[in-house]
Amino acid sequence: MIRTYCELLDFPHEATESLCTTYSRLMTHPQAAKRLAAIHKDFLHSEGRSFLERLQELADETAIDRRELDMVFLLYAAPTLRDEYRKKGIDDAIFVDTLRDLRYKLMECFNNYGVWGTFVTFWYPGFYRCERFALGRLQFERRAFRQADYHGLLKEGDTVLNCHIPSSGPLTPASVIDSFKRSYAFYSDVKKGKLLPVVCNSWLLYPPLKDVFGTGNLKAFHEMFDVLSQKADPANGDYWRVFDRPFSADRLSDAPEDTGLRRRLKAFLQDGNAMGSGYGVLLFDGERIIKSF
Repeated sequence: MIRTYCELLDFPHEATESLCTTYSRLMTHPQAAKRLAAIHKDFLHSEGRSFLERLQELADETAIDRRELDMVFLLYAAPTLRDEYRKKGIDDAIFVDTLRDLRYKLMECFNNYGVWGTFVTFWYPGFYRCERFALGRLQFERRAFRQADYHGLLKEGDTVLNCHIPSSGPLTPASVIDSFKRSYAFYSDVKKGKLLPVVCNSWLLYPPLKDVFGTGNLKAFHEMFDVLSQKADPANGDYWRVFDRPFSADRLSDAPEDTGLRRRLKAFLQDGNAMGSGYGVLLFDGERIIKSF
């Protein structure tokens, strides 16, 4: 089972072998299968994050690296999720595209820590409860609008479509528009008349970073949204997304400069600035983004 889904999601061979070995090692421990089943139930149905505590307990008892164990657990839970897609009549291609997020997180974990696993397991209930889907380049889920009013078209609490940007390759304008077109058809219940409201909360929408993005895809994505609020992050929590390492002020001078983005962001931080996030909204009519009202 673990191998089947590693291969389905295009995991590197080395990762597949490592995770299969970890699963076999886990299964040698008494009650491991029963424990996984109980954590899985908690993961799918309980509010809060108690499943994370239970995974940590299992990792401690088995002496398995928590990041490896978490990825094994998410692969273990994949067949149940696939069955849910089938019951709901959702195309299996969407299932594969959605669950491929595991590969993106696998590579992020390996690039940052040299471990075949994941360090963001808290992120996954939305996927496994059929609340978040990948439609082309972007991922989407229903959320409540967070601002008091937007041009009289949206008010606080209205259902809007929230988008996420996985680390799956270039964020070209064409691929983003393609995702919006797919979401326009998939989420017909979220439309306001003929317009689909899409929001995003991301470091890519933090206004002080706009010049850091240069003139390419990231800046184009930023400019698609009307940024309504922003928040600085002195801890630079998204630094790892660019540099493949956690932020450390003491090690900033060692940050690589092998791309334009890395050079500009390193200089931005060395000048005493901080990263942050922005909350933005756009309206999509099925073909294009509406910029005027």
